[in-house]
Amino acid sequence: EIASAPASQRAAAPPVVSASGLEQRMGVRIVHVALTGGNGLVDLRYQVVDPEKADAIHETPPEMVDERTSVVVDNLLMGHQHKGALNAGQTYYLIFLNPGNLVERGDLVTLALGGLRLPHVPVG
Repeated sequence: EIASAPASQRAAAPPVVSASGLEQRMGVRIVHVALTGGNGLVDLRYQVVDPEKADAIHETPPEMVDERTSVVVDNLLMGHQHKGALNAGQTYYLIFLNPGNLVERGDLVTLALGGLRLPHVPVG
């Protein structure tokens, strides 16, 4: 028999926030999530509202979950992620590989950024 880890040792799911909650807690505003590269890539654009808070975006690896297929999209194109200081008002991007082109236009994704989850983000 395999015992499960005590509640104190299990990883808690990141808190779910709204778009305004993400902006208040993380200091970023999601600009868009869109397919590109013949639908083989997912382009996530975010604008920095508060650079001090936005630094937390790099604390945990970013990912998105397609709500239709439950596919986890977490492989960044060529491992690219912005490093260094973030500037207020500037828009940054994360480009994810879209495994098997399973994420489609019109799908909804849940974004996991900096220890927070933002559900129901439409893919354009």
